[in-house]
Amino acid sequence: DFQDSVQTVIEWIEENGGFNETLLIVTADHDHYLTLNDNFPELLAASSAKNLTESEDGHYWGTAEQVWGTHTTRPVPTYFAGACSEQLNDMVGASYQVYGEHAFPAPGMIDQVHIGQLIFDALAN
Repeated sequence: DFQDSVQTVIEWIEENGGFNETLLIVTADHDHYLTLNDNFPELLAASSAKNLTESEDGHYWGTAEQVWGTHTTRPVPTYFAGACSEQLNDMVGASYQVYGEHAFPAPGMIDQVHIGQLIFDALAN
C-alpha cells in the first residue's frame, strides 16, 4: 500500500543520514478522473477505454474537450520534507519562464516546474 511505501522511505532516510541530508517529495504529475458507466465491460470490449469514463449526466472530472484525455486540471497534493524543502514554500504562486515568457501557477499553488527547480537546487548543494 502507498502509505506503507512512503513510511519505508521515511524510515530509510532516518537510518541513513536523516532529513538534513535528504529531500523527500511525494506528489503526482497530474490528477485523473474515473467514473465507470454501469456497462463498462461491454463498452470496453466493443469500443475503447475512453467510454469507461464518459457519462450522460456529466459525472466525471475534467472535460470531454480537453486534449489530455483523462487528465484533470485539479491540483494534486504535494508533501515534502528535508533538505532545501523550505524553498518550495517560497515558490507558491511564483512565476517561471516558459519559452521566454512568464507563466504563473494558480493562486496559492506551485507548479511541477517549481518541484523540478527545487530538485536541481538540492542536487547542487
